[in-house]
Amino acid sequence: MPLHVRYFVRPDGEILLPPTEDIRCPAGAMELEANTLPEIDALHAKLQAQTWHRLEMEAVRDEFTFGAKRREIRDSLTAKLSSAATSDYEKEFIKLYLQISDEEKRKKYQQRFACDTAYFELREFDKPRTPEEIIGEKL
Repeated sequence: MPLHVRYFVRPDGEILLPPTEDIRCPAGAMELEANTLPEIDALHAKLQAQTWHRLEMEAVRDEFTFGAKRREIRDSLTAKLSSAATSDYEKEFIKLYLQISDEEKRKKYQQRFACDTAYFELREFDKPRTPEEIIGEKL
């Protein structure tokens, strides 16, 4: 079975993998192929680096855009939590909300990371791996 991975490279260096073979090359991009295992491994490494860079930039943008507001909300809820005017029911709700918001955010980013690091899982078809094995921790 011949190896064949078709991909596009934009002028800025961004690599795109078409979801199907019938997708045409975007305007301005170069259409390339990886036809050997070393070429596929090199492509895989470039895609991983590209993904890491994108995720880092998204995290920076997210923190810059929403970080101050998240801290303001957390501080407000923490102050309400320590207030004598807050009922026990409200305190319990706030505690659980603060806990869940942190856990859900962490879980969302871990799942996203697991999806983004599995580009060429097919390349390693000899031993199927779970997302937990790929990232080295339990999701």
